[in-house]
Amino acid sequence: MPNNLIENLIHTKDQELLGKYSNSPILSIREAIAINPNTPSKILKKLAYDPTVNVAIKAINNKRCFERREFLKEDLENVCIVCNKSPLVKCKEYPYCKKQ
Repeated sequence: MPNNLIENLIHTKDQELLGKYSNSPILSIREAIAINPNTPSKILKKLAYDPTVNVAIKAINNKRCFERREFLKEDLENVCIVCNKSPLVKCKEYPYCKKQ
């Protein structure tokens, strides 16, 4: 998958493109959409219940998301949730980052 697609999804204002890729089976694509400040609330609401906790938390942390939900402690173990960095960036700030 080209990195430029991820970068485009992080910054695009094209709501049709964001909607098209919001159902992608690829985690980094859904993460990119979740952190995009232009992603519509309707898409963020759906991503807030993504089965991958990384995506769900990033969606909830997006300023355009008005959805709130509880997470189990077990859900939060070993996931990278501390920031909204690009899914392409390896995060050294979180000891369990699976991208390292």
